[in-house]
Amino acid sequence: RSEGIFPNRVTFICILKACGSVGDVVKGKEIHDEIMNMGFLKNDNVIGTALVDMYAKCGQLIKAQKAFEELSARNAISWSALISGYAQLGLGNEVMNCIQLMKLEMISSNVVTFTSALKAYCGSKVAITNVSELHNEILQKGFDRDLYVGSTLVDVYSESGLSIDKKKSLSYTF
Repeated sequence: RSEGIFPNRVTFICILKACGSVGDVVKGKEIHDEIMNMGFLKNDNVIGTALVDMYAKCGQLIKAQKAFEELSARNAISWSALISGYAQLGLGNEVMNCIQLMKLEMISSNVVTFTSALKAYCGSKVAITNVSELHNEILQKGFDRDLYVGSTLVDVYSESGLSIDKKKSLSYTF
C-alpha cells in the first residue's frame, strides 16, 4: 500500500487461505472487515467461500455458518468448506444435516464433500448409520473408485471398529 499497490480479490482469497492454514482467525477477521469495507464481498462467492473455509479451519463454526448463509449462491465447494469445519470437530450430526440440505438445494456432493464428511466419523463407534448412509451414496454416485474417498472409507471403518456391509465393497486400486 505504501507503494500504491492495493490488494485485489485474488490477494484476499490467498490471504484468507493462509489464515485458515495457520489458524489465525484474528488476522482472518481483520481481512474479512477489509473485504467488507472495500465492497468485494457482494456477489463474489469465491471470496465468500474463502471466508467460510477460513473460519471453518479456525474452528469458528458460527462465523463460518454466518458467512455461508450470506453467500448469494451455494455450490459443492462452499458446502464442502462448511462440512469440513463440522467434520474437523467431529460434529457428525451437523455434517449429515448439511448433506441433507445440499440435496434439498439440488447440489450434488463431490469427492471433497464425501472425504470431508467421512472424516467426522473417524474413531466414532456410534456413527454406523451415518457412515452407512454416506457409503451408500458414495456407491450410488460411483465415487467408491476414487482413491481419496476409498482411503478415507478405509480409515473410518478401521479407526471406528465398524465392519463393512458384505453388499458393499471398496473396489479401487492403489
